[in-house]
Amino acid sequence: TKICALDGTTHVDVILKLMPNATIVSAVNPEFLYTNFISGFCNVIAAEQFDIAEVLVRERGYGGEYRYGSAIHSKEPLCMVTRDDDPEFSDFVNWVMEALLSADEGQITQDRAVQLRTTGVFGKTFEQMFRDTVTAIGSYGELYERNLEPLLPRPPVNFPNDGSTGLIYSYPFSNTLSVGSGPVAGGTLEAILERGYLKCGVSTRVIFAQYDEATQEWSGFDVDFCKALSAAIFDGITDTVEYTDLSASERFIALANGDVDVLSRLTTVTLSRDVNEDATGQGFHFSQPNFYDGMTFGGIPPYAKCADDLVILGSTCEDIKICVNEGTTFEKVVTELFPERIIVTRPGNHLEGLADGSCNVIAGGVTDVSQTSVVNAGYNGPYQTGSDRFSKDPLALVTRQDDPQWSKFVFWIVGSTFYAEEQKITREIADQMPKVTLFGPQFENMFVNAIAAVGNYGEIYDRNAEAEVSRGGLTLLNEFLATPQHYPLPGVL
Repeated sequence: TKICALDGTTHVDVILKLMPNATIVSAVNPEFLYTNFISGFCNVIAAEQFDIAEVLVRERGYGGEYRYGSAIHSKEPLCMVTRDDDPEFSDFVNWVMEALLSADEGQITQDRAVQLRTTGVFGKTFEQMFRDTVTAIGSYGELYERNLEPLLPRPPVNFPNDGSTGLIYSYPFSNTLSVGSGPVAGGTLEAILERGYLKCGVSTRVIFAQYDEATQEWSGFDVDFCKALSAAIFDGITDTVEYTDLSASERFIALANGDVDVLSRLTTVTLSRDVNEDATGQGFHFSQPNFYDGMTFGGIPPYAKCADDLVILGSTCEDIKICVNEGTTFEKVVTELFPERIIVTRPGNHLEGLADGSCNVIAGGVTDVSQTSVVNAGYNGPYQTGSDRFSKDPLALVTRQDDPQWSKFVFWIVGSTFYAEEQKITREIADQMPKVTLFGPQFENMFVNAIAAVGNYGEIYDRNAEAEVSRGGLTLLNEFLATPQHYPLPGVL
């Protein structure tokens, strides 16, 4: 078998892995790919699905027998690429793409682009950027229909996810043994190594981070990602972490000031935080989301149901008071849903408002409003939770934007836990994780050590969250890319 493939692509790596003895005929561009095939230099083409569509091959002049394979042998999440040295432009490009995806999700077509939000995060000149983008070319769905549908019917993975199927997805690693230069001089990774410990910002919450006074140890979902980073940096050691319990209003200031190296604490990825966060005036870098949440209500009957139904009038609901945590995305959502007079904003643990009588309803994520959380906050009376969710809250680890190397290190450690679950690599067989020298030879075992320390994503979830929030929906793997993977981030609609 002689296989034509584009030189310098991941396809060559995949072919060699699947068929080590295959003869590869390299092509420098797509036209040479077709020319080589038509000329008989190869009898198979390996490429993206739309590149090998029969209509394209026929258009190039091939008149022989042709069969299109049904199996997909690699992951190819395609994207736009920018340089590391200009985070503002990188953010701009990313949010143009988010505008296309958001319009598709909201079924906002080219002629209705005015329904998208305006934004000031990139300055007054670009206030209309989302509307201008969709006015110019339409939504992602319109873009696909116009350009790709004739070649390849839109596959399920390229549709918006409605929240019912998994989004946990490992990006392909490709060649992890290319040797990098090691920690950048003056960078965060070098500073961590020199001081001898990682500084991790967390937030005390059921599931996510809890401190045991007796053992003087931290545990939880977010804590495990701090431990994974520590193990990756310090050759398997997980106790080289200084944990700082941060409130929502403190977290970005602490990160911007260098008081912590990373936030692993209930932080939603949003447009403003990515580009120009309110408290600091800075943009930040986010990992892949590792937990998907959404604002809901819990409280004293009947007021929880009043909030869930968005009702504040009548004798049943007129005394409603809603506590919400200051500086969170939940605060913004509540102020959009309800008048200011019934909202109680608290800088600390807003759950305590039920116990001290400040409010009869609390707004928060699924774990915030759980029975366990409110009991831990001191409330033991009648209680019920709402059934609706009023926001999208993809939670992720956060780093400063001025250190691309450290941001990538954190990003790929999170991704390694997804990869391990996809490949069914558990804590006990962590040595099956790929070796990595991209960050320098000293971090060759970064993935091995991270998984050996805390396990794969499924193990982390089972250990910390399953008892409170049964795993399902968005937190499941999208293992075979059989379900939608598009999930626009909050900020455009």
